[in-house]
Amino acid sequence: MTVRECRLATLATTLTLFVSNVTLTSVFAEESRYHAAQLGESPLSVDRLSIPERTSIAVHALMGLPTGQPANGTKIDSHKLPEVDGIPFTLYRVNNIDLTKQEGWDAASKIKLEELYVNGTPTGKVTKVTTKKTEGGVAKFDNLTPALYLVVQELNGAETVVRSQPFLVAAPQTNPTGNGWLQDVHVYPKHQALSAPVKTAVDPDATQPGFSVGENVRYRVATKIPEIASNTKFEGFTVADKLPAELGEPDTNKIKVTLGGTLITSPDVSVQTYKVGERTVLSVQLTGVALSTLGQHKNEELVVEFEAPVTRQPENGQLDNQAWVLPSNPIAQWDPEGSGDAALRGMPSSRVSSKFGQITIEKSFDGNTPGADRTATFQLHRCEADGSLVKSDPPISLKGKQEFVTDQDGKAVLSGIHLGTLQLESNVMKYTDAWAGKGTEFCLVETATARGYELLPKPVIVKLEANQSTNVLVEQKVKINNKKKNAGFELPLTGGSGRIAITIGIVGLLVALASYVVSRRKDNR
Repeated sequence: MTVRECRLATLATTLTLFVSNVTLTSVFAEESRYHAAQLGESPLSVDRLSIPERTSIAVHALMGLPTGQPANGTKIDSHKLPEVDGIPFTLYRVNNIDLTKQEGWDAASKIKLEELYVNGTPTGKVTKVTTKKTEGGVAKFDNLTPALYLVVQELNGAETVVRSQPFLVAAPQTNPTGNGWLQDVHVYPKHQALSAPVKTAVDPDATQPGFSVGENVRYRVATKIPEIASNTKFEGFTVADKLPAELGEPDTNKIKVTLGGTLITSPDVSVQTYKVGERTVLSVQLTGVALSTLGQHKNEELVVEFEAPVTRQPENGQLDNQAWVLPSNPIAQWDPEGSGDAALRGMPSSRVSSKFGQITIEKSFDGNTPGADRTATFQLHRCEADGSLVKSDPPISLKGKQEFVTDQDGKAVLSGIHLGTLQLESNVMKYTDAWAGKGTEFCLVETATARGYELLPKPVIVKLEANQSTNVLVEQKVKINNKKKNAGFELPLTGGSGRIAITIGIVGLLVALASYVVSRRKDNR
């Protein structure tokens, strides 16, 4: 994954606190012991031991920071780690804590986090300094007075990160060797990337291969639950899919959600659909027990499966689709493809690209112009290279029809034929032929033709082929000419001249017979 991709990735943030409410007392107790002889009411005038008059706090947002890093306020060598932009942090100054005096360190050691931030809201014991978003992976707060500060990662209505819990930072701090001050304090909330979800498309039934126009396609979105810190929780978890315009409304009764192989149903999952422009967004959110216990399912797979009808053929022959996953519940009518800060977007899944083809029949009748009373009917089948039809297979259905009649111009368009799908399989993009094992070609079979014309003596082979590189509609035009009955010759006993000859012959026989009878009578007399 490139740095740019990682910046665009959704993040599940787990926090490695520099100072937590659990360890706060012990940390400040150590600071007090160190400064007892030095600070008092009047800090020493030795430059390197005098507490700086101004300080800064740099909150870093980096992808995949390894565990075991020193959390001592120093800057970490992180040039190989992708930076994350757009995460908002608000800095609050804890009131009445003056770290230029020993009493300030004593008071700080007694502070409890729950006194400063309650139910998502800062209390009156802190004063807001400012809010900044990470740029270049850092939210830098400069020109601060020595004090104890509360850092809060803000909700922004479209969270794509697991929000870190508020934490406290003393600035400045004693350096790790204990012989001076860190004027610039660096903190590193740990950001663990969500693994990219894998999306695949499958044929939901065995009626016929693939999912041509008029049939349903079933999509499967699979994502792993990230590991988060013990003091952090999931405030939501959403799988969203912005369906292509060529798909109809998903069947909400056929949506299946599993976590670690266990089925999740209402009320622990919420499903909604809404429109963004001409496209439908399907949003599946975990709620209730499924959400509150989600942190216990680290590295387990959450799978969402749903079906939607293919209503029309894509103009470019490509039915492209992907999903997004974010460990939060976004705002209403959230557009997964919307622009904005990288941290406000979901983690995109692998892309699924289904390829489609079209056959245009151009019919003529032995040189005569087609018309409303001169049409032909065709079926589409799978066949072998020699034109022999695949046995026991019914005609292919498109838009619910199995027979296609030419119009008064002699044309019939068979559109929306699903040819195959390009998708991620075993970490490799692979193209799969929807009709593999069902012959090698498509064949047109004429089942009815205009009066006075012969049916085609055998199927017409049509080549419709796609592959991984296909990015246009696969189209074939087939010209078919029907010949007149009996090659245009009149059959004996059926034409007008044949009837006349027979009539003359019969009359001649009757005349001859009558003459014979008359002659015999004369002889008998």
